Amino acid sequence: MSLCVNPASSILRDRRHLTDFGQPKLFAMYVDKKLQGVDCVQTLSRLNRIFPGKETFVLDFFNDATEVLESFREYYTTAELSGVSDAQIVYDIQEKLDEEGIYHWDEVVAFAQAFFDPKALASKLSYYCQPARERFTKRYKLLRDERSGARAELDHAKADGNTVGAKQTEVLLKEIGQGLDQLDLFKKNLTSFVRAYEFLSQIVFFEDPELEQLCVFAKHLVPLLRPESLDEDEIDISELELTHYRLTKRKEHELKLEGGEDSEGLDPITGLGSGKPHDPDKKRLSEIIEKLNDIFGAEVSDEDQLHFAKGIADRVRRDEDVMAQVNSHSTEQVMHGLFPKRLTDLVLDSMNDQEKLSMEVLDNEGSQKAFALLILRLLADKSSHAIGQ
Repeated sequence: MSLCVNPASSILRDRRHLTDFGQPKLFAMYVDKKLQGVDCVQTLSRLNRIFPGKETFVLDFFNDATEVLESFREYYTTAELSGVSDAQIVYDIQEKLDEEGIYHWDEVVAFAQAFFDPKALASKLSYYCQPARERFTKRYKLLRDERSGARAELDHAKADGNTVGAKQTEVLLKEIGQGLDQLDLFKKNLTSFVRAYEFLSQIVFFEDPELEQLCVFAKHLVPLLRPESLDEDEIDISELELTHYRLTKRKEHELKLEGGEDSEGLDPITGLGSGKPHDPDKKRLSEIIEKLNDIFGAEVSDEDQLHFAKGIADRVRRDEDVMAQVNSHSTEQVMHGLFPKRLTDLVLDSMNDQEKLSMEVLDNEGSQKAFALLILRLLADKSSHAIGQ
């Protein structure tokens, strides 16, 4: 958006495009998310372009002033590069990722085409990531099952005094461990590739479109690779024995049934028809929290769940194209339009600040649909800004 047309214009800027943006007339910034380190410096430094008569200010709803100061202090006086950034590292990481065979390149290309197509359904993104996710999970689970079997063999070999068999099993366990480490490294390298490419592409022009395709694919695939969600190794409790327990008195109550002289009588029937309806805002808030609990469970506080949902809804509301569809189409039509894909992007962008809640939404299609319908309800509710405040 150009500020030259309207002096009162506002700009909503995506974090991925902060460093390539320079508007001298930009004088105020409203911050509604966590900023730290170099991201904090790069974001707030968008205000440092010179323009006659310009006075700047930042209205921050999220960050502590001392933390912002510490982020700038690191780079203000003595910060310097300890070496030259090598653009070749992006290709080196890509080569390592390709060698693992977790994804096929036609899946990457198909995903990128759907990602950059504004008319593509959000379900297509999950569809093209699913094969890679299944390969990773299947390989990880197979190695873990082999490790469990090898551990049992090692115990038997030691019990039988079979030192040769024990050594062979130990070698096998080492190889299995290396295989699991390799899969963990693959996931880590996906994140490293995204970070390296997003940083270097701001200062180096990569003519290879494959890098951009792999970047968007990797960014969506990483949250889906969750080896920790597999069944953990079973803990043997067969020899667990309860030896003692303790009862602790916490509080004592005296419940009286016999009425004394001062006992109050029952009130007569005088208020029929004088009942008041439930507060609609409180009822609506209760229903929303109940649906949030169905999605996220009870481990996260209601306040955090509501803050997360309202934050996503507010960011969707700023997208004019999405809101045009939301305001003029039925829920079923909206769920086949721009909204689902935009919602997925916003949840992915929230991974850094709300990883647990984001993963609960991304983990299965049922949670995604339930969360999407809840966000649509918040968008349709004109009083949603007042809910929870």
